[in-house]
Amino acid sequence: MDLPQIGAHCALETCNVCDFLPITCKCQKKFCRDHIFPDNHGCTAVAEAQTASATTASGPPLKRCTLEGCQKPSLYAFTNDPERESCEKCHGSFCVQHRYPDTHNCAPIQDPTPGPESSARALLKKNFGSQMTGGGTSKPKSSTRKKKPPTDPVKLAQWKKVELMKLRHRAVPADPKDKGTSPPVDQRLAVSVLYDGEEKPFWLRKSVSGGKAIDMLSTQMKVRGSNSTLTKLYKFDLSTEERSLLRNDLELEKQVDDGDTLVLQQDAV
Repeated sequence: MDLPQIGAHCALETCNVCDFLPITCKCQKKFCRDHIFPDNHGCTAVAEAQTASATTASGPPLKRCTLEGCQKPSLYAFTNDPERESCEKCHGSFCVQHRYPDTHNCAPIQDPTPGPESSARALLKKNFGSQMTGGGTSKPKSSTRKKKPPTDPVKLAQWKKVELMKLRHRAVPADPKDKGTSPPVDQRLAVSVLYDGEEKPFWLRKSVSGGKAIDMLSTQMKVRGSNSTLTKLYKFDLSTEERSLLRNDLELEKQVDDGDTLVLQQDAV
């Protein structure tokens, strides 16, 4: 099987090296990093431009490397798109030598617009501390994105119905013994469980006690216990920012509603 062609050969006859990242000049020819500058390959396009503008004012200055202290032309200064960014991370225009992130101390630009889950996660962090963001360094591992509920009563009711339907569809049994079974919906509770910056959807039988739920959910979320901490289960209301500690001796159906958000937290003994 023939391998796909990668890159292109430098158009300079005395070079002809195969460059994996060739650059197209204004003369429509592709050159390697060492011969992209017009003076290095006798660029016909630049020569024609110089001849045409010999009796007129000089054109706009060449786009220079963004790196402080470097005055070399940017990677695309001699192309048809001189303003093109040479670094996709920080959107800077760098020369051939400084085009790679590790050569210009690349600082990726962060999207100033907060993600759809930022409001909800801010509330969780406010009420449960750094545990909800993995100590402040880790990112949410789940692809689930929880938006803050609307305040309008009518929209809130519709929102809850839609969210509950989606949650039921994604939920997996918290009890391994329930795998392969399908109890009636009126005997189950679909909940969203958060721990250490991770969020997962589960369903539990309504008859399960709060203490048993902690055991099953701790296993599913890989909670590591210790002699100095006690794992507790809280119900958290995103709309009111209220949290309530679940009792270990009481059935879930008497403490939790379908679609609720539960938070596993390790408190000091």
